[in-house]
Amino acid sequence: MIFAKLRSFLEGYPDSIIRWWKDLSSRERRVIFLFLGLSLVLGYWMILQTGVFSAYILKQEKENKTILIEGVKAPLYSFHPIMLNVTQTDKDVKYLLYRKLVEVSPEGQIVPDLARAWALSDNKKELTVYLKRDSKWHNGDFITADDVVFTFEFIKKYYPESSTGKFLQEVTIEKVDDTTVRFVLKNPTPNIWEYLDVPIMSVQRYSQFTADQLLYDGFLYTPQTNGRYTLADLTTSYVVLQKSKNFKNSTGFSEIKLVFSGDNTWEALIGKKIYSLAGISFEEAERLSSVEGIKITPFIKLYNIIGIFINSKSKNPLIQHRGFRYFLYQAFDRETLASRFLAKPAYSVYPDISNYYHEELVKRFLTTKIKLDEVLKEVPLTKNQNCKEINKNECFIITVTYPNVSPYPYIYSLLQEKLKPHNIVVKARPVSVQRLHSEVLPLRDYEILLLELMTNVDPDQYSLWHSSQKDYPGLNITQLESRRLDRVLLRGRLVTSPSERVKEYLRMQELLFEYMYFIPLIHPSYLYAYWEDKVKIKEGQHFIVDPAQRFRLIVPAGSGSRTRTGF
Repeated sequence: MIFAKLRSFLEGYPDSIIRWWKDLSSRERRVIFLFLGLSLVLGYWMILQTGVFSAYILKQEKENKTILIEGVKAPLYSFHPIMLNVTQTDKDVKYLLYRKLVEVSPEGQIVPDLARAWALSDNKKELTVYLKRDSKWHNGDFITADDVVFTFEFIKKYYPESSTGKFLQEVTIEKVDDTTVRFVLKNPTPNIWEYLDVPIMSVQRYSQFTADQLLYDGFLYTPQTNGRYTLADLTTSYVVLQKSKNFKNSTGFSEIKLVFSGDNTWEALIGKKIYSLAGISFEEAERLSSVEGIKITPFIKLYNIIGIFINSKSKNPLIQHRGFRYFLYQAFDRETLASRFLAKPAYSVYPDISNYYHEELVKRFLTTKIKLDEVLKEVPLTKNQNCKEINKNECFIITVTYPNVSPYPYIYSLLQEKLKPHNIVVKARPVSVQRLHSEVLPLRDYEILLLELMTNVDPDQYSLWHSSQKDYPGLNITQLESRRLDRVLLRGRLVTSPSERVKEYLRMQELLFEYMYFIPLIHPSYLYAYWEDKVKIKEGQHFIVDPAQRFRLIVPAGSGSRTRTGF
C-alpha cells in the first residue's frame, strides 16, 4: 500500500505532494521517517569509509598523540630480532618491536608474554610451552609454534657459540600443535628461561634467507614484527616507532622517536629539541641537574656490579695475601659511593632484594675489622723508583687497570687514598674501552681491574666463576680455580628444588668470600634525563635488567596516578 502511494506521488510530482502526504496514515508516516533515518546513517558511514573526512580525523589523531622524542647516543644497526645487537639502541628498538615467550622482571619473576602457560615434566627434562591463541604479527598473521621452533633452530644453527646457542645444542625443539612447543632437555635446567629469553622471529619472513643475507640485505629495514610498536620511519638520524593497533589500550606513548644525537645530546635536550636523553654520563647528569624543568632519574641495573677484580694468577705477593683482599672489601663506604653516582650499594654477587643474598655473611665481613699494618708485616717490601712518590726507598706497589670513563677514575682515586697511608703505591693504568676489550681482557693483562660485571636474574653463575671459564673469552676474569667452588656451581645448576638451590648458592658465596678475589662495590645506574612537562616516570625505585626496560616505566606527563608501567 505504501509503495503504491509512493509511485502515485512520483507520477504526479510536485502537484500531488500535499495530497499524498495527507492521505498517509500516522503509522505509514512513521515507517517513512524510519526509512529516511536509516538511509542517512548508512550514507554517513559510507562517506566516512570513502575518506571524505579522513583529513579531519587524521588531524584529530595527531593532536591527541603522545609523542616521546628521545636522544640516544648510538645509531641503529639492525632490526633483525636475533642478529647484530651492536648498540644499546639496537636492543631498545627490538625490545619495542618484538615479543618473547615470557618476560623476566627485575625481581626474577617470570611474566607471560606470548606464552599463556608452561609446564615442566616430573623429571625436569621437558618444558612444554602453550602459546596465546590470539597473538598476531603486525601483518595480521597469527603467531604459531612454527615461529617459535624456527627461532630457536635458527639460533642453534647460526649462533652456536652464544649462551643460548650452546644450551640448545643438546635440546630438541618440537612442535606439538599450532600453539604448543616442547623443549626436550638432556639435563634438568632450572635457569632455562635465561636461555629462552629471546625475541621470536617470523618463519614466513625469514626462512627464505641465509645468514649472510640476513646480515647484509636491505630487507632488514622492513621487519616482520609483533611487539607493542611498529616501524613507522627510519633515516640516518632517527627511527620512529608507532604503537601497534593490537596494543591501543596499553599505556605509554603513542609514538616514540629515537634521535641518534651522538655525544652532545645534552645540548639538544637543553634546547628542547628532544624531550629526554638516555644513558647519560654522571658528568652530564651533574650539568643537566641545574637546568630548571629537567629531572634526572637513575634506573638501577640490579644484576650488574661494578667491582674490583683481583687476578688470582698475579705474582704480586701483596694482592695474593688474603688479609689484604679482606681489607679492600671493608675499606669502601659503599653507601656514600652509591649516593655520589646515583647507584645502589653492592655487597655480594647478588642484590640485596634477592632470595640468594647472604646477609649474615656480608655482616660478618663488614664487622670483622682487618688491621692492614699487621698484614703488611707478612709481605716483602719492594725497592722501586715509584716508592719516591711516598718519600720511601721501599714500598708496596700495585697496579690498577680501569676503563678511562666514569666512575672508574673516581674509584681508583678512592683506592689510592685508602692505601697511601700504609706505604702502598697505587699505580694507575687507565685504558680506552676499545683497548680493554681488544688487549687487556683477552690477555688477562692486569693485577687489579676495575670493571662492571654483568650477571643475570637467575642465580646460576657458572659462567662467571667456574675454572673452565678462566681463559678468554670465558667470563671468569679473576681466573680463580677451585675444585670446591666448581662442585658447588655444578650442583647449583642441576638442583631444581628452590630451597636446595638457595643452599647451594649460599655455599657458593661463602667460598667467594673466603677467596675474595672479587670485591663488589655498587650496582650501577642507567641515568635518564627528561623534561618534566613532557615525560613522567613511575614513582619508587626503578630496577631494570636491561636499559630497554625503561620504556615500561616511562609515560607521558599528565598520566594518571594509576599508571603502573609504560606498557
